[in-house]
Amino acid sequence: METKSLKLQMKQPWSYTLGLDFGHANLKYVLLKRKGNKVVIVKFGKISAGRLVEDTAEVRASLLRRFSNRNKKFGNPKIVLGIDGPDIHVKKESFPPLSKKDLFQTIKFDMEREVLKEIGGGEILFDFIYVGLDEVTAGNREYLTLGAPRLTVDEVMEPMVAENVIPAKISSQLITLGSLMKLKTGTEGQTIGLLDVGTNRSMFAIYKNGILDFYREIPVGGDDFTNTITGTIFHEGRAIQFTTEEALQFKMEYGYPIGFTEGMTFRGAPLSEIGAMMRPMVERLTSEIHRSIDFYREKTSDSSLDELLLIGGGARLKHLPDMLSEKIDMPVHALAAPKNIHVMGGKRMKDSFSQHFLEHAVSLSLAFEDSSDGSLLPPSYRKINRIGLIQQITRYAALFMFSVIIFMSMYIQGRVKSLNYQLNSLRVQTSTAGDRAQQFKLLETKKDVIKNKISLIDQKLQCDDTSIQLLKLFSHIIPDHITIVNLSYEQQKAPVQNSRDRRKVKEEEPIQVSYVVQVEGESQKPPVDVRVFLGQLMVDMKRSGYFKDVSLVREAYNSEENKYEFSLVAPLIGNE
Repeated sequence: METKSLKLQMKQPWSYTLGLDFGHANLKYVLLKRKGNKVVIVKFGKISAGRLVEDTAEVRASLLRRFSNRNKKFGNPKIVLGIDGPDIHVKKESFPPLSKKDLFQTIKFDMEREVLKEIGGGEILFDFIYVGLDEVTAGNREYLTLGAPRLTVDEVMEPMVAENVIPAKISSQLITLGSLMKLKTGTEGQTIGLLDVGTNRSMFAIYKNGILDFYREIPVGGDDFTNTITGTIFHEGRAIQFTTEEALQFKMEYGYPIGFTEGMTFRGAPLSEIGAMMRPMVERLTSEIHRSIDFYREKTSDSSLDELLLIGGGARLKHLPDMLSEKIDMPVHALAAPKNIHVMGGKRMKDSFSQHFLEHAVSLSLAFEDSSDGSLLPPSYRKINRIGLIQQITRYAALFMFSVIIFMSMYIQGRVKSLNYQLNSLRVQTSTAGDRAQQFKLLETKKDVIKNKISLIDQKLQCDDTSIQLLKLFSHIIPDHITIVNLSYEQQKAPVQNSRDRRKVKEEEPIQVSYVVQVEGESQKPPVDVRVFLGQLMVDMKRSGYFKDVSLVREAYNSEENKYEFSLVAPLIGNE
């Protein structure tokens, strides 16, 4: 029996994706479900350790434990972890058509030069995403490349490994936020600025058609506005000082005081005095935005931005968009929640998500990631995910084969009953016949027919048992860097050497039939010693006791796809 090819469909979109965004001593998450063209937010939330808690690996591990305890019914989604900071390097690059191997080496060299010049040495992690054809240089292709020191990524992974949570992907938040730009209607062909106002710092980025084109970190965050308000105000002969909680309350109720605030007070302090305390920080923020836009214009010769959008917890400062729009002379808006995404839980949950969307924008963009491209996940953890996927496919294959065996057993039992009924009918017919010799000849003929049918059925059962044994064998002996893409076995008649042997076989005995196993495999991005791993597979096959011999009948290297392919043939023992 020939088995179907076993292929891993790595390009299929992930059905359930969980975006995790670690902030300053807090964790924000969005669980996204895909069903056809429909996208549903199953759950979202924020877990905080407190504003004054230091952001350490132990604190993040504690946040993950609390998250797991709250959401035990999440199942097993693909986890995408966001990463940012000065150590994360993202660039848009343009290259002529290259093979995968040459492209990999070119980007590696470029990223090593970019990252190692800042850290001095060590290992780096890098990856790339194909963007499309270069509109400026004909024939070139554009890529988003990203890289980071291995030590930086290991520090991010440390609390997750401590809680046995292995993500499927680690991606730059600057890249994933482009998916939100594509969801915003009316932005086709536009150049959009995005300001992510964080706790201690902000990130300014520019996107063209949803693709990151420029970014720059701004050392101003939401806490800077809070700290300015907590200073001392002298009014009517008394000193007024707000607590952190009162400062946060003021930011939500009044924000940056503009317009008609004359005579208005907050806990005895005039709003105009509080606004004067915030003004230096406002000027600093707008100055950094102007400087970032100037850097972008010098780099790309682009004259203007169509719009500036705000996200992040600090973007909830009331009147911030109006103030920035006036200062930088362009439309500024807080990014609204996408309208074409459903939120599970009814109107109340949808309104809650819209209200807190600015905080969850990054985790939502991470949840939109549905492939392994552009990932900084270390190779050791990628191998863990790959082994888990193979184990899952093996379990499904074993369940399928078990179902086939049950079906065949039921089918054979039915056939045996039918044949027994036919035999009994023939016995009745022959018992009433007059000629005993004719009766005996008729019974012998029917008996031979039935024996042949039963023999064929037994042969099918034997093939099914062998296929299961082969699947179990290869699931244990497949070495690293080798992937089995096709496993089959078929009947093969014994060859006859000359005409005398052919006549003798015809007259004296039936032709012998054996079974031969055919194995086809490949190695993506093969190491230089890939044939050593292939040799290990052939030795393990010979030692298994299933095969008379193992022969390599084909091997080839596809330089365009950077792929090594091979075919093996091995006759089974004891199947004549």
